[in-house]
Amino acid sequence: MRSAFNGLIEASLSLKLEPYLEFFNKETFSSLNQDGTVYHNLNNFSESYATAISSIARYESLEFDNVKISVIDHNAAILVNQFEAVVILNNGDKVTARGAGTQVWKKNNTQWKLMHVSSSSYQEN
Repeated sequence: MRSAFNGLIEASLSLKLEPYLEFFNKETFSSLNQDGTVYHNLNNFSESYATAISSIARYESLEFDNVKISVIDHNAAILVNQFEAVVILNNGDKVTARGAGTQVWKKNNTQWKLMHVSSSSYQEN
């Protein structure tokens, strides 16, 4: 499961939509977004993600800490983490985003896929 999470991070860094979406369960995905909205399908989530990455020129850094994986059984796990992303926007501005997330993963045959994600943001004091 940890290798699937690492693959998701690498796909994020690529700023390419399709490799990123390969880690998601296309039939049963849902998300609770940091703005309080909920998506009950991957299409809405992918449109939102595509819009977000279109304004990013590159990642300066993407760090995950306080990662905990709780295995429910051989086919299900919950991953909770904190993150910090520093990106350079297309206009040259540098933006830092910090937050935390929860991911529910399910193993389909031999591959782990994301069933649900939720995220929150926080400001450093």
